[in-house]
Amino acid sequence: AGTATPGEGEGGMSLAVVETEEEREARHQAYLKRVRDAEELEVKLRKIQEDVPTKICNTTGSTAGSGSGSFHTYRTQKRRDQIRQQALEQELKRDREQAEFDARKDELNRIDESRTAKNRAKRQKLKEKKLAKRKSKGGGGAPQQGEPAPPPLARGGQGTDAEKGEDGKIGAAAKHVFSQPRQ
Repeated sequence: AGTATPGEGEGGMSLAVVETEEEREARHQAYLKRVRDAEELEVKLRKIQEDVPTKICNTTGSTAGSGSGSFHTYRTQKRRDQIRQQALEQELKRDREQAEFDARKDELNRIDESRTAKNRAKRQKLKEKKLAKRKSKGGGGAPQQGEPAPPPLARGGQGTDAEKGEDGKIGAAAKHVFSQPRQ
């Protein structure tokens, strides 16, 4: 019998395609032929690479026996090599400088972060101290939620009873506020 492979039919229905034993065998033989052809091609390519000499151009070893024309080739090769080495050295120097810069930047960031944390802790401590002091005094400062706000200062030199001193007159600070013209 044959093997069934799933396929996609019309309307999204799945159909089973049955492959006969002869078709499967023919497909397998075609695969084996492709593998043999690839192996033969690889052997031919390897033989060609071994038999054909590799040509190396512009090689200069000893100067003995060289003519005057080879000096220009030598000088060109030397200049190219010097340029290549100079580029490598510049790249190495640039990498070293970048690494030093990054290390210094990280160190400064670390120091800055520690200073910031120290100052933050100091501010927080002072804030807690002030809050504790206010609570121990019996609450002063800004009214808490649920407490009525004090009445605003009256205009026109007529202060409220709280703003008047013992003699019934408005205090100096309140008088200064009232004497300012409106803008």
